[in-house]
Amino acid sequence: MFPLWVEQVNRSLFLSVNPSVQPGYLMGGVARFAAVYLIFLIVPVLLLLAARGKSAVRPVSVIVLAILYSSVLANLVASLVQHPRPFVDGLGMLLIEHGPSPSFPSRHMAVACAFALGLLFQYGLRKTWPALVLAGAVGWARVYVGVHYPFDMLGSVVVALVSYFAARMSVDLWNGLAAARLTRKTG
Repeated sequence: MFPLWVEQVNRSLFLSVNPSVQPGYLMGGVARFAAVYLIFLIVPVLLLLAARGKSAVRPVSVIVLAILYSSVLANLVASLVQHPRPFVDGLGMLLIEHGPSPSFPSRHMAVACAFALGLLFQYGLRKTWPALVLAGAVGWARVYVGVHYPFDMLGSVVVALVSYFAARMSVDLWNGLAAARLTRKTG
């Protein structure tokens, strides 16, 4: 699907991250947790942010919409690109159960990045660096457990960026329309 040199670099990077032997209990457990469950931390963080009141409505709306957009866009891109997962190519060690769905881009990473980038652009780096670490951990883990190539993560970052800016424009447009409607009713 991609140019040969890109596939070669992608495979080489994958093999440098994915273990060549069964990892120890701790390393394997951490990787499995990060690959599958870490994104579920997004929900309580968003609920905590939303509990801050009226000032959080716009930022949380943008982030939630960015996550939704990234999920839809990542699935659309995956259906168009149809890039096989490493284990489908017979490459590396698979550490979690997974079906042979397309690998590019990673849907987990797209959601994690939409969340992290949304926080970053809404609240700044000082307050949101843990979310960036979370997204990085998800990306590393998805490669480590053998279900994604490294370039799948890069595609996910692009999907998340596009989704964030589309979400921000959508919320701004909605707010503009609501303000115009309110002005017409009161004016």
